Amino acid sequence: MAKTMKKTVKKSSAKSTKTKATKTAAKTKKSASSRKKPTITQQELISLIEKRAYEIYLERGGAHGDDQADWYKAEQELRKKYNISN
Repeated sequence: MAKTMKKTVKKSSAKSTKTKATKTAAKTKKSASSRKKPTITQQELISLIEKRAYEIYLERGGAHGDDQADWYKAEQELRKKYNISN
């Protein structure tokens, strides 16, 4: 009777370890894919910068004279978002 119980415990322990390993691998795969940022072309980046710089301009109330600062801020935001180095 005692031998039967030991075998049962060993089998369930092996299944449990295998299941944990599978779950861990699935979590790792999920987190790696969720960290990927989409890639864009240079032209798409410029277009997005233009749009974001205009939004920043409007957020400032449409005051003239700070277009280069708006462009720089928009460019930095988008380069960070898409993980693009200078």
